[in-house]
Amino acid sequence: MHREEALWENPAEFNPDRWSALRGGAVEAWQPFSRGPQRCIGSELSMVEARVVAVMTLRWYDFRTVFSGDGPSIPGFGERAYQELKLTAKPKDGIPMIVKLHTHA
Repeated sequence: MHREEALWENPAEFNPDRWSALRGGAVEAWQPFSRGPQRCIGSELSMVEARVVAVMTLRWYDFRTVFSGDGPSIPGFGERAYQELKLTAKPKDGIPMIVKLHTHA
């Protein structure tokens, strides 16, 4: 299914953006572990390993938010809030950040 020419443009090419719902891809066609009773037995282990890899990689970076000064102040936090309230509260337009490789002493 992941290389089906009827679903994907250039199916043999590595292109993670093809699964982006924003780009109109066939998101339901991406099933790395399948679903239901025939699901891959290693799917849970794989997801745990992916989290561990993400944490081990992210610890090498420093993250600093970069908000403009026009949002409401949050007492005790020293930052500005930009929220949009839909089903849940989330940062409006994402969280602008500067990401730098952590320098170890």
